[in-house]
Amino acid sequence: MRQPKNAKKAKAESAPEPLSTREKILLAARAELETTPPYAVGMRDIAARVGITAGAIYRHFPSKNAILEEIALEAIAAFDAAIAAGAREYLSPRKRWLGGWQGARSWALTNPQLFELFYNPPAELSSERISDAFARPALTLGDLASNSDVLELSHPDSLALATSIWRIRSRYGSEFPDLRETSGAKILGIVRALIELCGTIHAELAGFMELTFVDHEAYLKVVGGRWADILRL
Repeated sequence: MRQPKNAKKAKAESAPEPLSTREKILLAARAELETTPPYAVGMRDIAARVGITAGAIYRHFPSKNAILEEIALEAIAAFDAAIAAGAREYLSPRKRWLGGWQGARSWALTNPQLFELFYNPPAELSSERISDAFARPALTLGDLASNSDVLELSHPDSLALATSIWRIRSRYGSEFPDLRETSGAKILGIVRALIELCGTIHAELAGFMELTFVDHEAYLKVVGGRWADILRL
């Protein structure tokens, strides 16, 4: 029995677009990272998963590092989205802040290799694009603390820190207008909070906390709560 033309058209429109070779390469590299550290991921292994030759990969990426860098950028975006999603479950500023921290931890525990890829990348992978993208989670945390004030941090008197804060305002001020009026001390506090959030997650993933704190979730809540106190949330 023949299908009506409208039914065929609807079926065709609902069918997902086939993945491009570039997307297949990224998908294969992510699969390799689930069981293999970044330095050991081989182009031949990626190519075998895609069903192409290793040389064909270079038509889409100039190097393995370019592939890993792209995945790291996607991972940072997903990590940032997890912070925002965790915060959306709550209404009060303090609970939204802590919800964002919990969302970050939950994502990292589900995707440990991707978290480590951008937080603790191999030396050859360090790039300005990754560093720039890592500012996004800090901006999201800053948005969660938009109505806060810093209690225990003084304005940085280092020229290098002051220059960095100026760069942050210049780079993201148009997207986050309040950033131009945000004190240097608060910007510094948000960045420090992000570093402590990621460092605590990294310590858990690496097993550094096994002999100290059994309840990792509770420990993260204490650390996040301390920063909520500092920011007067």
